Amino acid sequence: MDPVPSFLVEVGHIADVQELSKSEPTVITGRFVLDMAERPKLAAIVSSPNDIPIIDLSKLMSSDEHVLEIMKLKVACQGWGFFQVLNHGIDLKLLENIEK
Repeated sequence: MDPVPSFLVEVGHIADVQELSKSEPTVITGRFVLDMAERPKLAAIVSSPNDIPIIDLSKLMSSDEHVLEIMKLKVACQGWGFFQVLNHGIDLKLLENIEK
């Protein structure tokens, strides 16, 4: 892991990613970079350029699948500006009433 620049150290702890972004760094420290083996593959994030992105909210709560689903959410927001949501937990009756 790369050494942490002194401007990121605050009273015994390292600033979070929001603080890092405010400093407009030219290099991102290793703390904020996933190892290549842990990074999701692009093919797993984007199925087809013509498909509306589908985000499964239940996967965001899964310790095994949340990183991939967050990457899919990022791609959907940046590339499309919208997405379809699955497993959102909203009662079907409520959705039917809204559609009436």
